Amino acid sequence: MIAPDDANEATFDVERSTARDEAFAKGMATMMDGFEDAVRARKRALIDDLLAEYDGAKEMTVCEIGAGSAPNARYYANASRGPETMDWVGVDPNDSMRAYAEENVAAANDGGRVKINARYVHGVGEALPLPDASADAVVSTLTLCSVLDQGRTLREIRRVLKPGGKFLFLEHVLSRDPSFARLQIALTPMQISVADGCHLDRRTLDEIEDGGLFSSVNAEYYELDGFWVIAPQVAGIAVA
Repeated sequence: MIAPDDANEATFDVERSTARDEAFAKGMATMMDGFEDAVRARKRALIDDLLAEYDGAKEMTVCEIGAGSAPNARYYANASRGPETMDWVGVDPNDSMRAYAEENVAAANDGGRVKINARYVHGVGEALPLPDASADAVVSTLTLCSVLDQGRTLREIRRVLKPGGKFLFLEHVLSRDPSFARLQIALTPMQISVADGCHLDRRTLDEIEDGGLFSSVNAEYYELDGFWVIAPQVAGIAVA
């Protein structure tokens, strides 16, 4: 594994507060059950689709950006079809997430059909610590809202994907309802300060579709009942 571009890493891997990281990691690991319940069917379908191409293969490599507490491990391990082994590279700037991720990967591997070989790497989306064309897939769930530079992160995702590799995403976005979008925009500065840089005002699907990075994008816009400012969401798979 090679190091990311030093200039990009220095620019985007900013100094963090250990105390805030610990508190945020605990919150994400213990308080997201309601959200995970709401998106379970979509995540399962997307991940099954992602892994199906490698059904019966010995191994595939997946890089997950903003891997957090690895809530997606259960879906990888229990996919209906997939490889025998997944080489999973979890990238996150919050080092306090690792202990929770290790627990979730271990639980997923206990009886899971796909064996997850996990590597945890400190890093940011704008300077992924992987070589060019080294990943079969990249996964981002609730991460593109909080990266400092979304466009650069998408270019990094495309860089590390093999030709024909897939980018799976599930993200909250700016509402298509103008009045609700205005509320999201007004609340974004507060959200950034309390939720580790999370933006409510990003047009993430537009960035993925219009950036010229992917040969195809199959995605949907939907709204989750009961999730207020993060209810507007997009999910899908883009092909390199």
